[in-house]
Amino acid sequence: VRAFELFLQARQELRRYNVDRGMALLRQAIGIEGAVPALRALRAQALVTQVRAGMNRDLQPLDEAEAEARALITLSPDAAFGHAILGFVNYERGNLRESFRALTAAMERDPNDADSHFYLGITLIAAGQHEEARRLSLRLSASDPLSPIAGMLAGVASWFGGRAAEGLAQMEQSLALDPESIIH
Repeated sequence: VRAFELFLQARQELRRYNVDRGMALLRQAIGIEGAVPALRALRAQALVTQVRAGMNRDLQPLDEAEAEARALITLSPDAAFGHAILGFVNYERGNLRESFRALTAAMERDPNDADSHFYLGITLIAAGQHEEARRLSLRLSASDPLSPIAGMLAGVASWFGGRAAEGLAQMEQSLALDPESIIH
């Protein structure tokens, strides 16, 4: 139970781009549970987050995250996490089509994963599919009404779709759900 609590805390810290704190919690979880696939996937997500947050000027962490994603897909092809990490990596590299494919595969395996929803949403936004991204955020809100990611995604989709005012309420609600969000 303690390792799972640490996993959840680490994931939340990574979502806030607090990579050092997230990695410290993740190391504790691995110390308890070992390098099980879910913890390996979260470590790979941390590597992607380092690049996303501008903590690494080179893209080498994406290579490491991709290698881990492929290893996880080989190990557990029916699990979402390897496909999700591959989607995150492809988004960060600007490979929107490959990101879409991998994230769609992840969501087929776990339709409630908030991180896959978010990355698929920003992939759609980058591809100019703002309304589809907004619909995706609404599905995420319906499945996880306490997820601050859903409201942020809805707000960002509205913003880039030329309707910023429509997304303000969702963004404000998201900020209320997670006052420590990096968006403050």
